[in-house]
Amino acid sequence: MKNNTLIYFSFLLFVLGLFLIYYSSTKIQPIVIKISDINKEMMGKTVVIEGNITFIRRKESGIYMTIEDDTGKIFVPLFSNLVSSIDKEIINELSLGKHVRIKGYVDMYKDSYEVIPYCSSCIEIINR
Repeated sequence: MKNNTLIYFSFLLFVLGLFLIYYSSTKIQPIVIKISDINKEMMGKTVVIEGNITFIRRKESGIYMTIEDDTGKIFVPLFSNLVSSIDKEIINELSLGKHVRIKGYVDMYKDSYEVIPYCSSCIEIINR
């Protein structure tokens, strides 16, 4: 009888633990950082930035934007493989002046930092 109770209790804690992990992963939001805070220690790490689109160019190879907040600006490339997976409504709404939240990893291109989004949910338009 004690063995069955222990197994039942262990299973219950296991299921509860899985539920808590799932719940917390859906509720935890990454911290938005200022563009000027991006530095070499962040290379390859995931960051979240918010700002206005101040430059946008659409090409076959993707959409290329500059995002600016009150501390600086940064280049954000959306390569064609990512663009094809993003909701067309969001792609069509990307325009000058739109306020966006971008999640991506920090990289460097031609001596300048850039934030490269890696999934379709990494691009969010804040003011619609």
